Amino acid sequence: MLKRKLFSLAAIIALGSLSLNAADTQSTEPAKKIETTKKYDNGWWWYEEKYQDPKTKKEKVIKYKISPAEKAKIDREDKTNKLLKMLIVEQKENKKLNEKILKRLNYAFPNTTPIYSTNSKGEKCLTNSSSDCFVMPVVAEGQHVPVLKKFLRNPSPENSKEWLKWQAKYFNHVSKVSHGLRFAFLKGGSDVYNTPTSYTYGDNLFFSKSEAAQGGREAKIIASMKDQLAYLLFVGQNEVYEKVTKVYKYLANYNTTFLKDMNIVLVFPSEEAKTRIMRDVMKDLKAQGYKQPQEFFKGIKKAVRPDLYKKYKIRVTPTMVLFYQDKAGKKKLWQTIAAGEVSPYRIRTATMNFLKYNDIIDPGEMGADKNWNTPEKPIMKDLVNIPKPKKAVDFDKIEKKLEKIEKEDKE
Repeated sequence: MLKRKLFSLAAIIALGSLSLNAADTQSTEPAKKIETTKKYDNGWWWYEEKYQDPKTKKEKVIKYKISPAEKAKIDREDKTNKLLKMLIVEQKENKKLNEKILKRLNYAFPNTTPIYSTNSKGEKCLTNSSSDCFVMPVVAEGQHVPVLKKFLRNPSPENSKEWLKWQAKYFNHVSKVSHGLRFAFLKGGSDVYNTPTSYTYGDNLFFSKSEAAQGGREAKIIASMKDQLAYLLFVGQNEVYEKVTKVYKYLANYNTTFLKDMNIVLVFPSEEAKTRIMRDVMKDLKAQGYKQPQEFFKGIKKAVRPDLYKKYKIRVTPTMVLFYQDKAGKKKLWQTIAAGEVSPYRIRTATMNFLKYNDIIDPGEMGADKNWNTPEKPIMKDLVNIPKPKKAVDFDKIEKKLEKIEKEDKE
């Protein structure tokens, strides 16, 4: 028993001596590195301090134990530091996001805080509080268009020119939007716009002389493209409607307008419809004074093709379908341009809408400086001689082109 006590005492003295030596060494030589490890076998936490003995020049390791409470404090500090670092990173990201949000808000809701200016006397004044402190105001919507804001604030010749150029682009685009909606409706009907909207609309019988002059310009443009355009006029399916709208009068007038030189094919749903339409047209021509009304149809191709009504989704007659092919034969298009009303006026305006919508002609071609031509003259009641009939249209050739276009669209 005495031996065990002596051994334990010797061990305690030795351990104390080692700790004192380590403490003396620590005071003379600073540690190079501290590492913290956990000893699961004895439950203690230790500092491992490495240092170089100044005498032997050898690296030694001394361990210091710490309590769990001290270790928990260190862990909490480490977690806090990590959290702070994460918050700093997040704040930087939020700052970038807030800058973007602020930019969008300033764009959508411009600052309306009262702004001070200097009047003609050099005095500071509240902007637009009086005529002497005038600055052209620009509402929020106007500030979204820099070229407009610049023009309103300083309507110099250069700024005015840029604004007009932008405005022309804008109006041409809006015009395309309008024509696109109309063409889509004419082509798709209730399948694309299932509302009680009327499928037809009539002419404006009271147009100004400037519009008549423009009509002359449009007719000349269309006539210059006669080799690139062809019309398919579907007629004869809606007998009652056609009689009410007197479609035969429109057909009788085709030979006295720009349409007399265009490629037109009359497409009937049946032989009976063909006979009826031709009879009504010839009656009207006789009433106008034509001596030989039958000559009217010599230059117009006629076809009885009920299958085409289904193919081109004809919902009401009369309906006009326009076919276009450029001179190189690369661009080929077709479009229903009018339904229910096919007067020369309607065909002319619809054709121009088609040409502008598909960028075939420049809208600038319709400028007022180009409308110096004589407008179309209406048919004269005392006309007794029918114009010389033109060469019949090759309908088969047109039909093949249309089928090719339809096939390319599906692909």
